[in-house]
Amino acid sequence: MLQFLNAEEVESDRWQLSGLLRGQCGTEMEALDPRPVGTRFILLDRAVSPLGLKPQEAGLSLNWRIGTSGEDFTDQFYTTTTAVGGLRALQPLEPVHLRINGETNGDLQFRWIRRGRIDADNWLATDIPLGEDREAYRIRVRVGERLVRSADVAGPSWTYAQSQRRDDLGRPDADFDFDVAMISAVTGAGRSARLAVRQNTLKYM
Repeated sequence: MLQFLNAEEVESDRWQLSGLLRGQCGTEMEALDPRPVGTRFILLDRAVSPLGLKPQEAGLSLNWRIGTSGEDFTDQFYTTTTAVGGLRALQPLEPVHLRINGETNGDLQFRWIRRGRIDADNWLATDIPLGEDREAYRIRVRVGERLVRSADVAGPSWTYAQSQRRDDLGRPDADFDFDVAMISAVTGAGRSARLAVRQNTLKYM
């Protein structure tokens, strides 16, 4: 999903967009996929309305009738499809601004900043509303595709002790990948923010 500031019709029904903001509403991963010039898009204006799912219907496999507006509600103009909806809007956004500090005792301290979907654009408040029943995050440490450690924490920081790295990685100075996701009571862990930890770039303080 992207926003644009300017739209200029350069040919009949062909538009040039500028002043783009990509990856809006938690679609950063999708925004990383390249799109060729001339890609078609769907304009999300007032003509696009919510499906009207009830809270208890989120995550359920439901049958939907799709067809041409204004036509008879029959199989001639409508088809039936099965789809699951309502969960993406409830999924926590991935944290941002991952930072890592090496401690003098050899431990690694990770910190990050949470994001939110509810009233999160207030620049005057000291912090944004939580938006979840409680603050919780899922930590995962991988070497390649192999998961070597997982942990849940209640705040935006986590310490990876030198002794833990020796147990998990074979030696405390090995490289690894770190990711963290906020946990929702409804949808579980959301999308993860990732950080590749390379020991030759760390400075211990």
